[in-house]
Amino acid sequence: RVYSALSNAKLASAQALKILETPFPFPYAQMVTFVLVAFAISAPGVIIVFTDSALVSAVLTFMSVLAAWSLNEVAKQLEDPFGLDYNDLDLESLHQDFLECLASLHPKRVQSFPIQQLP
Repeated sequence: RVYSALSNAKLASAQALKILETPFPFPYAQMVTFVLVAFAISAPGVIIVFTDSALVSAVLTFMSVLAAWSLNEVAKQLEDPFGLDYNDLDLESLHQDFLECLASLHPKRVQSFPIQQLP
């Protein structure tokens, strides 16, 4: 059981390292930004064709452009979940939970854990 837990931890660590070290393709990010700008420029003309009111058209344009840009910002946050930002994963608490899980396997043998400082 101990070896299984350690094996799962090593596998999870390797997968997290793979996510951290794999860069997001720069041309793809630039293309997404270009498409969002093109959408923001063309949306008012397209939406006004389908509505009779300028106010409704403005509101629909604002909401649709805001939704598209918001999805892009969420994708940027999900692209790099490790760090010190507010929405990033709390690695210190995850590490502490893992150490407590290890200690629960053999509580009598483990007195203390070495402290590892995150960069």
